[in-house]
Amino acid sequence: MHYMLMPLHKHFDSGFGATAEAFKKAAEKLAPDGDVSRAFVEHLPVNFLYRHATELFLKSGVVIFHRRFKLPFGTEPHNSEPMVRTDKGWKPFHTVHRIALLYSYWRELFATHRDFLSQNTSTSWEFPLELDEWIAAIDKSDPGSTFFRYPITKDKTGDEQKSGFKEATQEEIVAQIERPDRKPLKAFIIEDDNDQFMTAYYLDEESGGEIDVVLRKTAGLLSAVHFAMRIELAGGF
Repeated sequence: MHYMLMPLHKHFDSGFGATAEAFKKAAEKLAPDGDVSRAFVEHLPVNFLYRHATELFLKSGVVIFHRRFKLPFGTEPHNSEPMVRTDKGWKPFHTVHRIALLYSYWRELFATHRDFLSQNTSTSWEFPLELDEWIAAIDKSDPGSTFFRYPITKDKTGDEQKSGFKEATQEEIVAQIERPDRKPLKAFIIEDDNDQFMTAYYLDEESGGEIDVVLRKTAGLLSAVHFAMRIELAGGF
């Protein structure tokens, strides 16, 4: 692959794809088995890396289509600053971080060029139905590319789920302990000066990891698509 031996600004897609691969590989190094602790929120930087890789892979695809087929970015030429078409008009890449917006236009470009792709490439460009669901889940969990980067965002309910430790009443702790299928419970219990229960925080190891899997699978799939686009539409550059 020629682009691997070239500086980013010389890449056919201005380096978006290679940078996406770098973020994906960084995530894989932090969590090589895909399993990260939600107790101490190590999953947040891993998820951010996968989420950002996904954004960059989509942007890379948009650029490759526009430059391969000399499609203008609105009124600007195909080799100008990359943009994406939204319901509010053409927006520069640096102002658009919504995964759903990028994905919608990315899929539109594939649909528009379906005949060319089927007749002139050897790759099957059929995507699994789950991809639509994965993109929707990512967009819902982190629409502005801030959720995994900050402890507090506009999504208060979501913020409360970032940590694996959950606040619980005494009754809820007892119920967790008495569950016959329960693993040993890890809990931090706070008592007053008279040894009376005040509050508790227990480690919920059974929920919250769904988005971790979705992000990893989405980035992995788009990485494969990016590779194919490099070969088929960009000549390896």
